[in-house]
Formats: sequence, structure tokens, C-alpha cells
Amino acid sequence: MIKNLKIIEEATSSSDLAKDEILNNRNKFDAFFVYEQTKGRGTLNKEWISQKGNLHLSIIVKPKKPLLEWKFISIISAVAIRRSLIKIYGHLDTLLKFKWPNDFIINNKKIGGILLETIPRSNSLVIGMGLNLVFNPNNIKNGWPSENIKNINGINIDPIKLSYLIIDNLNLLIEDWENNNFFNVFSEWKSNLCFLGEQIHSFGFNKKYCGIFENVGSKGQMFLKTKNNKIIEFSSGTFVPKFMIDKYVTCN
Repeated sequence: MIKNLKIIEEATSSSDLAKDEILNNRNKFDAFFVYEQTKGRGTLNKEWISQKGNLHLSIIVKPKKPLLEWKFISIISAVAIRRSLIKIYGHLDTLLKFKWPNDFIINNKKIGGILLETIPRSNSLVIGMGLNLVFNPNNIKNGWPSENIKNINGINIDPIKLSYLIIDNLNLLIEDWENNNFFNVFSEWKSNLCFLGEQIHSFGFNKKYCGIFENVGSKGQMFLKTKNNKIIEFSSGTFVPKFMIDKYVTCN
């Protein structure tokens, strides 16, 4: 059960604080919110621009499930964030989508993402969450176009209020998962995945992959169907739909 949130003005990252809490066996706080991160990071250690007003939240979870099942926490976290945002702004229900495997987009522009870091020896997992609430970085070459929620709504979202909502939803969803009630959460995640059934192209692999985003498996993995009808399975990676390749490659 996630109970105690610590709010910090500035730190390298909220996940650094969470990992330090775990590694030093303090067990005082379960979650950390940082107003401004000096070394925020995303997947593959990419820089995450972290200005004040956005959401920078990391949560410590000690799952009561085997390590091999911890990957489901990514789906659970995504749904918890989505439900929390919709609780504040119901009209986001039709706009907010999941970009496989762990990002959030609105109108094909990225507004946030999730980064999971496991610390198995302590039976702990750190869920790092970042959302562009009032600010988004400039688009860069070979980067996904970005957006912030204020530009869409015209209204500020209090990141602290949102943090507590996310924690409440995460507690409920993790409890359901630990009690083997995961089907509805998985269905909610899958039904809000974008680009299913569309042609997509890979970026960042040594080999280029292209095909139809055929489906997702029960563990959240992607199934890509090539032009030769071969099915390739991916557990991570960057994939861009055909209609966005030029925007992804040439944005500046």
C-alpha cells in the first residue's frame, strides 16, 4: 500500500530519491514528487526535460507477485494515470491514448511517459512518471512531437493533486492485480492503444522492422506482422506509424 508522499522542491530526479530510500532501508516514504528535476531521464537514459509545473512523480511498489509478473505494473500504472487525468478533465477520455509500450499521447503528440526500474534484491520496483502539464520541450530530430495539457485545455492542473489521485488509483489497481483481477485493466489499456492495425516502422534497432501492428499479447508485448505474414514479437522499442515518419524524423 502506497501511503506517504514526500514533496521536494528540486532534485536530480524523483526516481533517484526513491531508489535512495530503498537502498538505505529507510522505508519512510513510498512516493516522491519533485517540482523541478535537474537530471530527469526517460527510457534508454534519454534526457527528460523537467520544468516546474509538470508532473515528476516516482512511486515505490513492493509487489506480492513473482518478479516475472512485475512487467504488468507498466500497464497498471498507465491506466492509473489515465483514470486520474480523466477524473480531473472528463473530456480527455476520447483524446488521451497510450503509445506502446509506455508513453501517453494526445492528437499524436507525446505528453508523458512511464519508466520502471526494478531493484530485485529489495523486492522493490520504482515507477517513474512524467507528464507535460504546462510545458513541453522543443521537438528534436528523431524525436516524437510533444505537447502539454495546458495547451489543450487552457487550464493548469495542480501536479500535487494529480499525484495523490494517481496514488489512490494505483493502490486500487495493484490490489486488484494481486488478487488476480487484471482482465478489465488490460482491456482498458488495450482499447486505448493507438496505431493498432496500422503500418508502423521501427527506430533505434540495428535492423529496421516494418509491418502491421497486429496485436498485443497477454504480457503487453507487441506482435508485428511483416509483409511476408511473419509475426515478430517485441517487448520494447520505438515504433512510428507510416503517416508520422516525416514528422518524427524531420521535426526541429
